[in-house]
Amino acid sequence: MGLDTSCEVATSKGRIDLVLSVERYIYVIEFKYDQSAQKALEQIFARKYYEKYLTSGKEVVLVGVGLNYKDKELEIEWVKGSG
Repeated sequence: MGLDTSCEVATSKGRIDLVLSVERYIYVIEFKYDQSAQKALEQIFARKYYEKYLTSGKEVVLVGVGLNYKDKELEIEWVKGSG
């Protein structure tokens, strides 16, 4: 399918849960259990997980995923670019 995936990618400020690379995009994905997708995005920004991919030549998309066990809901928020 042309997907390149990496889990638990180490940075100097933590570990990125998932990095998905396709032809034109790199998706930096953070998962939160029983927390909001916004919290996941906040962690990506606070720890600057996106920085190592800015010179890749691909567009970076930041994705926060919140998994709510009690309500069996999945919440997703994303931001194109790193701002």
